[in-house]
Amino acid sequence: MTLLPDRYTLDNFTAGLRNPKLFQIELRRMLTYQLFTAAHGRGISVTEQDWDTLVILDACRYDYFADRVEQSGIDGSLSSVISRGPESWIFMSENFVGNELHDTVYVSANPHANELPDGTFFRVEPLLDSWDPDAETILPDDVVSAAVDMHERHPDKRLIVHFMQPHIPYIGETAEQVRRDVDISRFRVGSRWWDAMEAGEISREQTHEAYVESLDIVLEHVASLLEQVDGKTVITADHGELLGERLVPFGPPHYGHPPIHTAKLRTVPWFEPEFDDRREVVAEDPMAVERLDDEEVGDRLEALGYV
Repeated sequence: MTLLPDRYTLDNFTAGLRNPKLFQIELRRMLTYQLFTAAHGRGISVTEQDWDTLVILDACRYDYFADRVEQSGIDGSLSSVISRGPESWIFMSENFVGNELHDTVYVSANPHANELPDGTFFRVEPLLDSWDPDAETILPDDVVSAAVDMHERHPDKRLIVHFMQPHIPYIGETAEQVRRDVDISRFRVGSRWWDAMEAGEISREQTHEAYVESLDIVLEHVASLLEQVDGKTVITADHGELLGERLVPFGPPHYGHPPIHTAKLRTVPWFEPEFDDRREVVAEDPMAVERLDDEEVGDRLEALGYV
């Protein structure tokens, strides 16, 4: 029986002694978790829901999704649900780890997929080899291509497709213009956009525009994916995003998804597009997982702000 979470290690305790702020962060995480869970419950188990394909958008807020999905041309019904985590690895741990999902293929642009234990899914298809060095992310077109390929190879499996957008680094016209106007490469890897905002070189309005454009682009690709897979699809998110909200009255605005539990981070869309038929699904012994190089995974996690 595990008595303590994996993060409670001697190395992390030593790091906390060197930087007491880490203890404050962990205390805030624990307190906000208890308060949020008491009010809203643990959250939805996505693998126990009824779907053939589950599309996961990374860092997608419910309110922004609700505002943009109609113009994507995807018809369906929308509701909100509570995610089990405020960031990707907690979401994966709470939904995937400890389960034997041998009827499911997981296609993931999120580098945390490499940390899942062997035997979790029938097959895991990590997409770090599709990393775009200019965009510093995995673009949605590559995710769609990989997902369609996996569906064609394994038509009798459920399919989880995890896009990186609208998570930073943003894509789209506004993001490209900002990168032309601002030398964000001089800021820390993984927090370049946020650091440039703090330095006053990127405005809050530009951030909102870049986030919306990233969401619009990924929804266009989700629409394309829906045309190429059969069965019932659900579109959701692993967690939300803070875009200037104040966590306490008169406090500073916050961005991204710090390790705290709040409505903007835990409330996500649950969108069910219209469908005609269902997929016949069978479970089989899982395929061997092809592990990616730890250094490469670390670099990608850092670029995306996870390290």
